[in-house]
Amino acid sequence: MIAWLRAHLRLLLLAVQFYTRLPVPAWVGYSEELLSQATVYFP
Repeated sequence: MIAWLRAHLRLLLLAVQFYTRLPVPAWVGYSEELLSQATVYFP
């Protein structure tokens, strides 16, 4: 449960990083694969 929550939090923060200039923690990281998974949180 905790791993699932952390994974989805990472995707949400990656989407925030993509659409805004808000800083996000370094542990979020970036890859094209993660960005494609983060489309769940895009408007």
